[in-house]
Amino acid sequence: NEITLIVKLKSKSGFVMEKSVTFGIDKTGPSVSMHIASGQHDSEYRHYYNTDVGIDFNVEDKNLDTDRICIMKNGSRMTDVSVNRTGDIATGHVDIYDDGHYYIALSATDRAGNESERLEQGFIIDKTGPIIKVSYLDNDTVYFINHELIKAAKIIL
Repeated sequence: NEITLIVKLKSKSGFVMEKSVTFGIDKTGPSVSMHIASGQHDSEYRHYYNTDVGIDFNVEDKNLDTDRICIMKNGSRMTDVSVNRTGDIATGHVDIYDDGHYYIALSATDRAGNESERLEQGFIIDKTGPIIKVSYLDNDTVYFINHELIKAAKIIL
């Protein structure tokens, strides 16, 4: 919303001076969006991924300030985020590589100080397969069940 204010003054001697100033009033915060763009998730447990996870984000505002786009990972600001700007739109991508529980948050503030909503996304990366250990309870004891020789075992997942 741009406003042009024109002030025109005339002195008693007939001297005329005119000055114009254009300014804007911005009361609207940036529009933000993010989504998981890459990563293989479990079909039953949709927040579990067995691969690296890539997140795309988008920020749009007429008075965009790319230095005030904030991506948080587990409560700490991510500093290695690259942002590409085209006009009023900034886009970016972050990758998460390590196994763990992750909580990602996106927010932005424009040059007028208006804040966006805070978007949040949680997921778990687990690229490690389960480990199964089998140990025998007693190496000297065997059992006969239905005429078969059986050893008692303990299975730990």
